[in-house]
Amino acid sequence: MEDITHNFLNHKPAKVTLRGGTVEVRDFDAIREAEAYGAGAAALIPWAVRFRLPNQGLNIPELAARNR
Repeated sequence: MEDITHNFLNHKPAKVTLRGGTVEVRDFDAIREAEAYGAGAAALIPWAVRFRLPNQGLNIPELAARNR
């Protein structure tokens, strides 16, 4: 889901380079990765948790406690 979210958010693909002709190195943008991970994970949350329960006024700790 994270990779799908990268595409949805129009993130540029990571660059892969060769160092010394043998080792591949990928650039890493921590902010971009966290954004894609968080949005991708949120997309996997069941509908009732994502919409109905927050609309009832539950805060984040209360939502988390209901899903344990």
